[in-house]
Amino acid sequence: MPRHFLNFRRSAITKINFRMASLGNIKSAAPVRSFSEGGSWVMGIEMLKMDTIIKTIKKLLPKAVIKKLPKEIIVKEVSKGESREINRKYRHKNKPANVLSFCYGKDYGEILVCPEVIRKEAKEQDNSYKYQMTWMILHGMLHLGGMHHEESGDIAKKTERIEKEILSKIDFVN
Repeated sequence: MPRHFLNFRRSAITKINFRMASLGNIKSAAPVRSFSEGGSWVMGIEMLKMDTIIKTIKKLLPKAVIKKLPKEIIVKEVSKGESREINRKYRHKNKPANVLSFCYGKDYGEILVCPEVIRKEAKEQDNSYKYQMTWMILHGMLHLGGMHHEESGDIAKKTERIEKEILSKIDFVN
C-alpha cells in the first residue's frame, strides 16, 4: 500500500486547502482522489472524514496561530524507524516520536506523524485512532503556528487548553 501525505496550502488570506497526494516530488504531486469519490483512506482514516476534521481545525485555530502558519504544510506518514532516526538527529531523543514538526520559514512546514506510535498511544490512553491522529496533527499545526510548549509551563497549559477545546468540537463517533 503506498504511503500518503496530507497537503495544506494557505493563501495570503490564511486559507488552508487540503488534499491528499502520494509521496514523491512534493511540489508537483497530484491528488490521488477527490473527496467526492469517497472510499479513499489516509493513515487509516477515511479521507472524507479527515477533510471534515481538518476544516473544523482550521475554523477553530486561534487567529494568532493561523497568521504564523507557513503557506504550505505537508503532513507525512513515517515509520517507527524513520521517526526514531529523525527524533534522535533533531531532538537528541533515541525513541520514535508520535509527531514531529519542522518549519522552514513562512512558505513551508512539515508535520511528520508515526501511525505505529500513535496507534499504540491511542490504545494506552483509551482513545480512538482517529482521535489520536487528529490530536497529533493539531499539535503539529500549533507548533508550526508558534506554540512551543517546551518553552514554558504557561505555553504548555495554553497549548493543552486549545487542543482540548478544538478536539471537543469534532465528532469522532463516525
